[in-house]
Amino acid sequence: MNNTTKDNNNEQKALQALSGTTADCPKPTLHVAAAVFGKGTPKRKVNPMLYKLQRDGYVQKVSEENGSKPQWYLTTKGRESQQH
Repeated sequence: MNNTTKDNNNEQKALQALSGTTADCPKPTLHVAAAVFGKGTPKRKVNPMLYKLQRDGYVQKVSEENGSKPQWYLTTKGRESQQH
């Protein structure tokens, strides 16, 4: 399996981990990290993927006013990608 295939599989796992999320009910970064890489995975391992998914329009980040405690939810594009 090449890195592109592995990255795509991990992105799909991240989107699945965020299935059912909304702006009112986001999931923390550690939830996504555990779903993709396993329990105990540090946030720094999943952050680049989440920011790529955000740039691509699949997820959106919400956080405290000071930027702490980031949480993520699927955008309309992200939800639609899960229906295929």
